[in-house]
Amino acid sequence: MSIIDVIRSSRPAMILLASLAAVLGPSAGARADFMITSSSGRVTYSVQDVGADSPSNSVPGFGPNGELITPGAGFPTLGVTHPPDQSFSATSLVSALSAVADRTKIDTGRFGTATTQLFASGSGQGTSLLQSGIFWSASTFVQDGGTDGLASVSISQGSATFTNTGRTAVVALPGTLLSITGSLSGSPGNFIAASLTGSILLPGQSTPTAFSPIILAYDGPTGVPPVAKGGTTAFLLPGNGGRTVTGSGASIVFTPVTLNPGDSFTIQGTLSLVSDPGSIVQISADPPFLPPGVPLPDIGFYAGGVNVVPEPSSIVLVGVGLAAMGLYGRKSLLARNRRA
Repeated sequence: MSIIDVIRSSRPAMILLASLAAVLGPSAGARADFMITSSSGRVTYSVQDVGADSPSNSVPGFGPNGELITPGAGFPTLGVTHPPDQSFSATSLVSALSAVADRTKIDTGRFGTATTQLFASGSGQGTSLLQSGIFWSASTFVQDGGTDGLASVSISQGSATFTNTGRTAVVALPGTLLSITGSLSGSPGNFIAASLTGSILLPGQSTPTAFSPIILAYDGPTGVPPVAKGGTTAFLLPGNGGRTVTGSGASIVFTPVTLNPGDSFTIQGTLSLVSDPGSIVQISADPPFLPPGVPLPDIGFYAGGVNVVPEPSSIVLVGVGLAAMGLYGRKSLLARNRRA
């Protein structure tokens, strides 16, 4: 009997091999083997002054790194940052960059609370993803400390380069997705805001192509009209008498790009979450609302709405296989003992 016959005749061995295949090989549905060749990330928590609502703030404003300054449409503008802030960084996003705010270290305790998790993931690396890019999980949120006029702000940035290591060319749609939930405190001046900005550098390009920003902002049913902007689609849906809100947006590049074997693309993006006073805004686990005919992007940024986990967790599949072998072996031993 050959070793292949031995393996085939052993149920636990087949379970383990299936688990290893799921981890080590690309899924049947993966469009390409997009390998992450470099990545990095940074998260910063800070307290910033909040100006008054003003009709003169009609146009959205962003900082030099794509961070949100004002949603526009009459919403306030963020002003001076009160030091110190708190920063986290990672030279690789293959393992998730997870950050938890320590409010005692941010502006003498006037920050609220926040967590962030962002990571990079590519197809064919032990996942069943069709999407490849940088992801923010639903554990990402910020809640303000409750002082009107001082916003708790979370800025997270990620960049990554992916290379098509497969044997075939891939046609892909670049884009960004943002999906949030929010809850207002009910205090005067309360509002929440979120934005996702970014760019992609494709083969043959000398300068990156910017995605249209996605902006979602809300301050209740009687305040400034809500902002829901995206290059392709965006919406906000209030609930609970206007105290809660869900929203999503997408910016899809509808001109497909062809990525040949060996081709690389680089993405850089910034997620901004703003809350004041005492309100909370969080990345949603629910799929984003996309009108008929609007597809999910294949490559880009995904802040909520896409059910993925950081790559290292795929090793759990190996553990499942090993556990199955142990359980099966224990049952077989008990059965043999009973027969004896």
